[in-house]
Amino acid sequence: MILESHNRMESPVRINATRLVIKDNQGRPLAVFFQVSQEHVRFISAGEPDFERHLESLGLDRTVVLTNKDVASLVPPRIRT
Repeated sequence: MILESHNRMESPVRINATRLVIKDNQGRPLAVFFQVSQEHVRFISAGEPDFERHLESLGLDRTVVLTNKDVASLVPPRIRT
């Protein structure tokens, strides 16, 4: 598969890969795409059943802990004039 990434919408960077791991800023895996054949790519994300097992099978040994957070508390209040 070909991965294409952008940083601030600059020119894309394209690389060939058979596995893509999306991690948060602390290095915890959030999602994994892995090519199982020329025509098929599987996707699994944190919170799905067996996510940890899939990470282990791909050689990734990070434990993922999910917590729910009310995102309204993360958004600063609007300043009104």
